[in-house]
Amino acid sequence: MWQGRRLGPDDLVVCADDKPAIQVRRHRVEPTRPRRLGRVESDYRRCGALQYLCAWDVQRGLPWGRCEPKTGIAPFGRLVEQVMT
Repeated sequence: MWQGRRLGPDDLVVCADDKPAIQVRRHRVEPTRPRRLGRVESDYRRCGALQYLCAWDVQRGLPWGRCEPKTGIAPFGRLVEQVMT
């Protein structure tokens, strides 16, 4: 319901959030080969932090997400534009 009216099939309910300062790491990976498991090097190099912004279409179960170098109204506006298009 929105303003006393039932939502219709063309209406959209979106939940949005950000997860700030996700550490970006680079791992050395060796793929699986015959008779040998793949390997992921535990020693990693830090590559800074990203901000992950996500929106979720509650009715249809569709996610939208993007990484941005910084948080703020402009990155959130880009997420809104992504969802609305």
